[in-house]
Amino acid sequence: MSALRDRLAEDKLARDAAKAIALADYHRVKADLAARGVGGRIADTVSEEAAELGEEVIQMAEENKAVVGGVVAALVLWLARGPIGRLLGWDETEERD
Repeated sequence: MSALRDRLAEDKLARDAAKAIALADYHRVKADLAARGVGGRIADTVSEEAAELGEEVIQMAEENKAVVGGVVAALVLWLARGPIGRLLGWDETEERD
């Protein structure tokens, strides 16, 4: 019977130690959240991910300068399509098929 009591005492000690660890973790997380809210954490995460995305975009643009230049040129031409059309004598009032 003493072996059973010894086992019970060991199990209680293990339970109490696990409970103490869980409570310590709970109090640490609670204090951390009180110092800095969930909204602030979300904002930091979003800004960090946006910065990483920006770095990737810059790196990709540096590696593909011709593609970026082509896209920029196409965008400029599209935005200036009215004045360019007038210079070439195209009538914007004509119906197009």
